[in-house]
Amino acid sequence: MSGEIWTVKRIVGEKVVSKKNRMEKYYEVQWENTFEPARAIQKQVPDKVAEYKASKASGVEVMGVITSKNGPNGLPTLLAIKNLANGEIRSMKYEEVKAYYPEALFVFYEKSIGGFQ
Repeated sequence: MSGEIWTVKRIVGEKVVSKKNRMEKYYEVQWENTFEPARAIQKQVPDKVAEYKASKASGVEVMGVITSKNGPNGLPTLLAIKNLANGEIRSMKYEEVKAYYPEALFVFYEKSIGGFQ
């Protein structure tokens, strides 16, 4: 980060990179979904890092499709999402699930086509 200030929507992932004989953590930050050094992101947006860690720890499960774009009412696709930490089930737009919980969506797809359980 070059001293510029960016509006961070959320932390979407992380990776560890070997640099000069040491490991350095990077957070994938949603503004343009780039990986940035964890130290810099923690310093600049600690609330977003805490939010990311909480969502990662709690986990979610995609339960199923509620409505589909191809349905008779023309509504956007909604999915039922279960928070594994507290059991709460809520609906989310497909685009949101894809952005916030891509791993859970992938697991749902695997279960839906069978043979991957």
